[in-house]
Amino acid sequence: MPQVAKLATISLIIMNVYSNLQYYSNPAYAKDDYRSAVHYLLQHRDKSAKSVLLFGQPKLLQYYGDSSTLYVPEYVLKTVNGKNMAEKVSTMTKNSDRVFVIINREFNWKLKDVFKREMSDLYNLEDEADWPYMKIYRFTRNK
Repeated sequence: MPQVAKLATISLIIMNVYSNLQYYSNPAYAKDDYRSAVHYLLQHRDKSAKSVLLFGQPKLLQYYGDSSTLYVPEYVLKTVNGKNMAEKVSTMTKNSDRVFVIINREFNWKLKDVFKREMSDLYNLEDEADWPYMKIYRFTRNK
């Protein structure tokens, strides 16, 4: 009987090690990286730039130190004046020359397919920053 107990314990330890390796090394188990997104914003955003969260959790941005990002969920976005995303973002940011657009879990966002094309009407895409389940687009206004 003690032999069976040792074998069962060793089997459980091996399964536990394998499970932990999967959990910590497989990117599919990654958490939404709001901390890195806020760090990027604070590092790259100057006083005149504005940031807009179009899809995600605004409280997590605030928790990690960003209190100036505008939260504009889809139901609010529909009420903003403008014929496309670029005009709506421009209206929300009061015609800011530099805009950061933050999207959490972009694969679930309904507007992901038209977003860049519509933004190109008024803005140039300057940079894309990407972390697990977080994406930030940095746009500058066309001159």
